[in-house]
Amino acid sequence: LISAIISFAFFAANGQSLKGKVIDSSDTLNAGLPGASVFWINTSIGIQTDANGNFEISLKGIENKKLIVSFFGYKTD
Repeated sequence: LISAIISFAFFAANGQSLKGKVIDSSDTLNAGLPGASVFWINTSIGIQTDANGNFEISLKGIENKKLIVSFFGYKTD
């Protein structure tokens, strides 16, 4: 389980995507983690966070909405 990475996410206005930011919870400035992998479990649908740790991922066709976040040096959750 990831204990140091938290994903703050919310549905976009159109309901077709999920937006959020991946951060290190031990960082008091809540700086984003660039290059973290964010993907739906058991699919090939995924992206990497931008330079500020932000992401937006599609919800279209996703039945099992379990999001996985992975970053080098942290446990995947």
